[in-house]
Formats: sequence, structure tokens, C-alpha cells
Amino acid sequence: MFKQLVSGMIIAGMMTGTALADHRGGKFDRGQGHTTFAKVVNVEPITKTYTQRIPQESCWQEQVRYEVPVNGGYQSATPAILGTIIGAAIGNSLGNSHHKTNRNIKTVAGGLIGASIGNDIGRRHSQQGTRVEYRNEERCEVSYDTRYEERIVGYDVTYRFQGETYHTRMDYDPGNKLKVKVNVRPVM
Repeated sequence: MFKQLVSGMIIAGMMTGTALADHRGGKFDRGQGHTTFAKVVNVEPITKTYTQRIPQESCWQEQVRYEVPVNGGYQSATPAILGTIIGAAIGNSLGNSHHKTNRNIKTVAGGLIGASIGNDIGRRHSQQGTRVEYRNEERCEVSYDTRYEERIVGYDVTYRFQGETYHTRMDYDPGNKLKVKVNVRPVM
């Protein structure tokens, strides 16, 4: 009887070991399924193009021409005032002495014309008293250089397992083989 009991235990142990073993060399993870390897038949990288605009500043020295008044930029109002007085005097003398309104209008008109003439004379005088200076000034300009960069963002992987072809997307290139998990359940 003892012999039969030992023989039964050995047979039961062999059957349990056979049920848990994988004939293809994989491992059976209790409750998680069976892990083994599938053959990778194709890997296609998935790329994305990134655009980058990079500012580039270029500067240079440039000679700039300036007209500088010799009298230090001072413009006298004297020519305009003198022109107004002379114009008003001429306008007043041309006016009719019997009509005071006509005389006033001609005095004002003569004053305005005289002021304009005096202003023109003053401007001509100040233009004759200028000198030309050149100064070096820095000028800058910003331009943009566009760069394109291709980056791999994933891989489309085709693999075969037990005569069937499967596709998946992965973050890395798996190489020649891909670890897969097979969950075997009894049919009821």
C-alpha cells in the first residue's frame, strides 16, 4: 500500500509539473499568463518634424550725415519782427486816410506780408551758417533662421506568433524578437 501511495504522489507531481511547464521554453506566471517571444518581422520608425525659428541679430557701423548750425542752433526772431514792423508801416502809408477801416486792414496785411518776408530772410541766414558732420552709429537688424528637425516619436512593429501576424505601436525598437504574454484559459 505504501508503494502505491508513493507511486501516486510521483505521478501526481509529474502531471502537475507537466501542466505548468511550457514545451516551447517559456515561463508560466501563475495568474498572469505565459510569457514567451514572438519574431519581429518589420519595424517602421514614426517621425515628427519640429520647426524652430531662431532669431539672429546682425549689427554694423554706419556713417550718418548731420547738418549742424554754426551759431549753435539759435534762430533769432529779429528778422520776423523787423519784417512785421516794416510791412505794417508800408501798409499803413498805403491806406486811405479818410477810411480808418481800410487803413487798419492794409496795416495788418502789410504786417503779415512783412513777417513772412522777414522769416524767409532769417531762415536763409541760418542755412548759410551750417556745417556738415558725420557720426558713426550702430544699426542692427533681426532676421530669423528656420531649422527643421526630424525626431522619432515611436515605432510601428509587425510580429508573428504561432503563425499569426500582429501589429503594435511601441516607444522603442524591440529588435529581432518581442516578449509577449499569452493567457491560456480552459474552455468550459
